[in-house]
Amino acid sequence: MIRALRHVSLMVEEGKLLFILGPNGSGKTTLLKCMARILKPHGGAVLVDGKNVSEMPRAFVSKIFGYVPQSSRPAELTVYDTVLLGRKPYFSWGPGKIDHEVASRVIKLMGLEDLMHRRLSELSGGELQKVAIARALAQEPSILLLDEPTSQLDIKSQVELMGILKKIAREKSIITVISTHDINLASLYADKIVMLKNGEIMVSGGPEVIDEENILRTYGIKATLIEVERGRRIILPIPG
Repeated sequence: MIRALRHVSLMVEEGKLLFILGPNGSGKTTLLKCMARILKPHGGAVLVDGKNVSEMPRAFVSKIFGYVPQSSRPAELTVYDTVLLGRKPYFSWGPGKIDHEVASRVIKLMGLEDLMHRRLSELSGGELQKVAIARALAQEPSILLLDEPTSQLDIKSQVELMGILKKIAREKSIITVISTHDINLASLYADKIVMLKNGEIMVSGGPEVIDEENILRTYGIKATLIEVERGRRIILPIPG
């Protein structure tokens, strides 16, 4: 049996942003899916406040975790109805006043007001990504899991999204776990970073773990780092 993850152990605190970095096939998506109980690990456990996620009722898990995959097939729904579906764990027969209020608030937060009555099939890849994140936020999760959430966004939208996620994490005490290939975004916005390679943690810690040595160990490329404000760094690959 091939193990996708080996000896992976980590902890994330409320209100913090954890970025998972690593090359393709390193286990980033698998780790997120194990956290969200989409996949069941053959060993070990995912604990929330000391309780095993695999032993929780499915309906309870859907209130704790908001999971956004890399991509999904657009349905013939409007943006508003899609975001409202994020409230499904909270209603039985249909959405109520509070559910509509939450959906409207999240749509405004994500800057989707002008798109709220358009169908998903009419949207660009970046717009679809924002809608998917809005739907997850409408769940009001205590843990938000995002698999490459900025991959289809332009630079301005990336910065805006990261600002929103960091603000929400702080204000709502949400644990936010982000899988990404963007080392620069991780360096600028992460509270904690985990670098994976071949299913194992190469290094973990604060943004300071992103240095020339760890980039070379994890990605096999040489890079140079430019110091910016507050000890953050911009990473530039060195042409080989």
